[in-house]
Amino acid sequence: LSGIESRLQRFASLVCANRVQITEQAPEESLRACHLFSSCGEAFLKELNILAEWHALVCGQAVRIDDAREKKEEDEESADDDIGSVYCIEFGSCGLHVASRGKVAEMCMGQWFEDDGTPYSEVFALTPVALIFTIRGRDFCAALRKHPSERQAILQALSQP
Repeated sequence: LSGIESRLQRFASLVCANRVQITEQAPEESLRACHLFSSCGEAFLKELNILAEWHALVCGQAVRIDDAREKKEEDEESADDDIGSVYCIEFGSCGLHVASRGKVAEMCMGQWFEDDGTPYSEVFALTPVALIFTIRGRDFCAALRKHPSERQAILQALSQP
């Protein structure tokens, strides 16, 4: 069993390395796969690409949301930046897990959610490999302040189901 896990982890690393290579060539295309950013401009997406934390997960592996929430509390700069981290599924499917209730939701490629204080405790891969990226709330707000014209594209994406 450990042999299979190590092979899957190696495969996930290769997928992530390939994604990094693609992102260096056209970062806006990688982020545009997320519905939230599909109408945003190239300069804004390039900045978000620099700010994003990328995670390659194999089936069952998780990213703890509480860790991102703690980072936000540690380096909070402004009361205006009160949104939580934004999580986007770039490839594969992920589940949202609440410690007291188990899996509460499934999300697939292109979907996103915000850590707004809801009790999700982790995001975990449901497919053999999943790629997700996280943008901390304060970084996202700072990027929107630098690119105010992108607010309309984000608001439009938020209003669509």
